[in-house]
Amino acid sequence: MILNTLNLLQFRNLTTNCYPFSPDINLIFGENGQGKTNILEAIYILALTQSFKTRQDQDLIQFNADELFYDLTGEFCTSQNLDESIRIFYSKRD
Repeated sequence: MILNTLNLLQFRNLTTNCYPFSPDINLIFGENGQGKTNILEAIYILALTQSFKTRQDQDLIQFNADELFYDLTGEFCTSQNLDESIRIFYSKRD
């Protein structure tokens, strides 16, 4: 599979972000604390439905968010050249 686009909403320190990816090589760079590892974690969660950093989904919600949820969507192309998407939505209920 080739990831075409990653959409994040209230995930870790990323409020609302859309990341387009190339089918070739992609480079993620930035200063410390800007969310590079969070992007990789989001991709990992979409692939395996679990985080490599925490067992608690509520830990993935953006700190100080008004609404307690996160939303991840990945648009990708399969080996059969079919466009597919995966969405993982988590909402914390009291």
